[in-house]
Amino acid sequence: SSPGTLVLAARAIILATGSRPGSLPGIEPDGERVLSSDQVLQMPDLPRSLAVIGGGVIGCEFASLFADLGVDVTVIEALPGLLALTGLDDDVAKELGRVFRKRRVKMHFDSKVEALERGARDVTIRLSGGKTVTAERALLSIGRRLNTGGLGLEEAGLRPGARGEISVDENGETAVRGVYAIGDITGQAQLAHLAAHHGLRAVRHALGQSPPPLSAAAVPGVVFTRPPVAMVGLSEQAAKSQSIDVAVGQVALRALGKAHVAGELDGLIKVIAERPSGRMVGVHMVGARTDEMIGEAALAVRLGLTLGDLADTIHPHPTMSEGLWEAVRAALR
Repeated sequence: SSPGTLVLAARAIILATGSRPGSLPGIEPDGERVLSSDQVLQMPDLPRSLAVIGGGVIGCEFASLFADLGVDVTVIEALPGLLALTGLDDDVAKELGRVFRKRRVKMHFDSKVEALERGARDVTIRLSGGKTVTAERALLSIGRRLNTGGLGLEEAGLRPGARGEISVDENGETAVRGVYAIGDITGQAQLAHLAAHHGLRAVRHALGQSPPPLSAAAVPGVVFTRPPVAMVGLSEQAAKSQSIDVAVGQVALRALGKAHVAGELDGLIKVIAERPSGRMVGVHMVGARTDEMIGEAALAVRLGLTLGDLADTIHPHPTMSEGLWEAVRAALR
């Protein structure tokens, strides 16, 4: 090896290099007027107004945060609605949009950024359709890029995909024996809790154990807006696109006594199950405490529990969690 180079040898190697904020061609973050999702956390002061380019998970979370801090927020999204690429149920996404509008967050959908001009005190963004948005700062939140460049993957016998993703088997092992990849760089859902389970499986396999299979259909996701969004499994739309005959139950959180006591009336819980078996294939929610309630739903989807199984499970009253029970009962009607 060359001087200053450290060479390590191991029976197993785990690649866990993660991802970084993405950018648009010709619109690179500068840390001043146009910020990445990393740079926005380093602002010395709050802007009067913020244009959030991208209505995905990161964009929605920052839009919610800055709206809470009194910033005039505008979300710009090229697709028809919020969180359009997450697989979130349409009814839940629309409810989040309603809550955002209630909080005076402005939103432009089906709007592509055609140009961005940086001024001394603000940025002007020209959108498709002739609209313009002016804000003191802009946040670029259009996804993340995988950190697989410069790792010498090809020299090791690995061929990353078009986005730089590394293919792995059910144990996280790549095409090169003893080399594992976990987390974002596998091209799977970019979730810290999923990456942690990837790591645990890879370590167990490297130690000669046989970890149980990981159910991709039962991986929960949470968007930490106010109120939070939580989902696991299929949306109603995705289930129908797979020709699944579905039973759907839905309840508004304002129907719950605890929601009134807590003053958290916005939101809904939606349950999707297969007919006629009643097997639960998805739960999608928005509202207070839904980030804490999704674990029960994930267990139900993972174990293939039915609507009847949850309906027969006593949920305490008054709690927000009994909203899941109410949605299940609605699906059984």
